Amino acid sequence: MTATTKAQVPLRRMGLFDLVAAGATFMAPAFSLAAIFPDIALTGGSYAFVGVLLGALAAVLVALSFAEMSRHHLKAGGAYAIVGGEISPIAGFAAGWGLTILYLLGPAIPLLLAVSSLAIIFPTLVGVLVPVTIAVALAVFVVNALGLKPSTRIAFLFFVAEAAILVLISAILFAHPAQPVPAVTGGLNILNAVGYSAIFTVFLFLGFESVTTFSEEAEVPSRDVAKGTVYAIAIAAVIYIVSALALTRAVPQANWGLGFTGGLSTVLGPNWDLPLAIVILTSSMGALIAVENTCARLFFAMGRDGMLPPQLSQLFGKGRAPVVTLGVSAAVTAGFVVWSESTTGPLAAPVGLVLNLLPSMLTLGALVAYFLVSLSALLRTRREGLWRNALVPLGGVLVTGLLIGIQFDPSSILFSSSVLLGMAVWYGMGALLLLASYILSSKGPESTQAVPNLGRLPD
Repeated sequence: MTATTKAQVPLRRMGLFDLVAAGATFMAPAFSLAAIFPDIALTGGSYAFVGVLLGALAAVLVALSFAEMSRHHLKAGGAYAIVGGEISPIAGFAAGWGLTILYLLGPAIPLLLAVSSLAIIFPTLVGVLVPVTIAVALAVFVVNALGLKPSTRIAFLFFVAEAAILVLISAILFAHPAQPVPAVTGGLNILNAVGYSAIFTVFLFLGFESVTTFSEEAEVPSRDVAKGTVYAIAIAAVIYIVSALALTRAVPQANWGLGFTGGLSTVLGPNWDLPLAIVILTSSMGALIAVENTCARLFFAMGRDGMLPPQLSQLFGKGRAPVVTLGVSAAVTAGFVVWSESTTGPLAAPVGLVLNLLPSMLTLGALVAYFLVSLSALLRTRREGLWRNALVPLGGVLVTGLLIGIQFDPSSILFSSSVLLGMAVWYGMGALLLLASYILSSKGPESTQAVPNLGRLPD
């Protein structure tokens, strides 16, 4: 385990506005709706809107737990630092590694959507999608290497553009005649319809917790990280609820399976195909910048604490950006997308890897982390005797535990042996990395230094 050096101390340049911008941009309303809207609509039917509200409630409960715990744990790493400080370092690693599916592999979803949108806008790119994928990933890396604050400002411009277009689309859809919606689709009862659409809704909010990974770069972390988390999820919740209501109201049920852009085209007409491609592109680019920044800060914290190779904790340039981890994130994202498009040969990727299997894995991994953070907050209220504050974390524990249980229930339509196998493999890889990092650090010249403190640090 290595001690903190000057090269491992980030710059405190993030104000409240920047933290809110980072969290809201990560959630990327347009790209998230494009990826998950058909699932919410088809499983929820006319109850999809109720499912969205329930999923939003789950996200808000967990966000409030994150916000409260961020006041006591001022280290980089978010859930990793919070759970590690309240329960144990191994539990912290479990929470952090669960989120690495979202932070390290998750960017493949917006990258694939960005490249697909570029191919719609510029049809000549269809034959060269691999170079385009690499070029987009490289461009995002260069932007993030400038430092957290400037890259966040650039990403926020993408967010403003997508939000404006989504508000415009929602207004047009509300002016459109309402379409009849079946009570429930797929033979599901009301509880299943609401529950399943709520789980899919959690996907929309993934990333609100990213604000807590920037605690060491916030100017006033004990105040602004908590506020930034709550404000970011509130902004996204308003956009999602309005958009979900507008979509399920105006798009005919027969066209839900066409997806976000396909369903909207049946209502708005083919002239909207290009604007919709542009909004997905802008949303995806903003999300790529935000997610890879978050991934870099989590890996930075875990590398500095010896949970991952220490090289990941090095900062470079005037903005002290974790360039190594940013490079790892960009390379893995691009490689994952290129592999996902490989459909032939012995190493061919599973069908639907990025847009089907991956979303289920990263949602489950995030729910595990959310459960552990809510549990950490609940345990803290118990230790401090503040039972009046236990309702929110208790709600987070119960709701996230329920949503996790549904995905492990063999009778659930969301149960997938492929997802569970993928999670087992992912956590197995994490255990091997943790073991290798421990062995390497114990053999180094700094092996006698203090083990990492994952608990509370002074502001």
